[in-house]
Amino acid sequence: MISLVIPLKNEALTLKPLLEELINIQKLCNKNMEIILIDDGSSDNTWQEIQKLDVSPLSIKALRFSRNFGKEAAIYAGLSEATGNPVIVMDGDGQHPPSLLPEMIKKWQQGALIVEAVKSKRPPEPFWKKICTAFFYFIFKHSTGLDLRTATDFKLLDRKVVQAYLNLPERNRFFRGLIKWFNFPSQTIPFEPQPRAEGISSWSFKKLVSFAWSSIISFSVWPLRTLMLMGIIGIIGSIGLLLQTLYIKIFGSAAPGFSTVIILQALLGSAILLGMGLIGEYLSRIYEEVKGRPLYVILEQLEK
Repeated sequence: MISLVIPLKNEALTLKPLLEELINIQKLCNKNMEIILIDDGSSDNTWQEIQKLDVSPLSIKALRFSRNFGKEAAIYAGLSEATGNPVIVMDGDGQHPPSLLPEMIKKWQQGALIVEAVKSKRPPEPFWKKICTAFFYFIFKHSTGLDLRTATDFKLLDRKVVQAYLNLPERNRFFRGLIKWFNFPSQTIPFEPQPRAEGISSWSFKKLVSFAWSSIISFSVWPLRTLMLMGIIGIIGSIGLLLQTLYIKIFGSAAPGFSTVIILQALLGSAILLGMGLIGEYLSRIYEEVKGRPLYVILEQLEK
């Protein structure tokens, strides 16, 4: 049995063509295949399209979240429901080609516990997104030691890997990073992401920035260690302000006590606020972990 985990967010138009292609792949592989579909709070008629599906001989399990809990929660839910070995995670927007599945399965049969489809070329995207993406991967690599520049969520996982991932106690998860962190025997397959079959991406600039920041915070204490660096930079900047302030004082235009106040403010004020903000970010993560709320809430589910 091969399990395919497919998170969905407003993919009503792409769902049926994708599953029709998977039927052809199933016949080519000649293996039983179950599809786990997770409707992550879609605002279109994605769930209605799932209910209408008739994709025999594929077996389908479908979960509908009560609201949008995010892709990481959807992947976790899908892996929790998967019963096959191996388990393949792929997007439902058509950018991950199902034609790679036979080769991924072959590499798994040869002994790889993880088979990852890596980007040989990034799809066309705005300039600002390229810059932000490159900056995120640079920061992530130098703060965690993990290089994710060509990594994707399109992965085949052996049952050992799936179980290790599900056993992790943390709630703030970064699927792509955690699978890399395991360092299980792995192989890669290059591919060029396809354009979206229909619709537009739901990843806005705000969501991308929030996801990037959350990924770094959940994986590294590097932002906390930057406080010392910021302190050094603050001292250097304060020396410049000191010289400027002394110049003003010598010419008699400074109010009494002004020099001392401005230097102390420059040296301590911004550093303290920055430090409190960073500590607050990590405390908020601890707070979320301690609350122990479920990663997702299921509104409906079906099985075909």
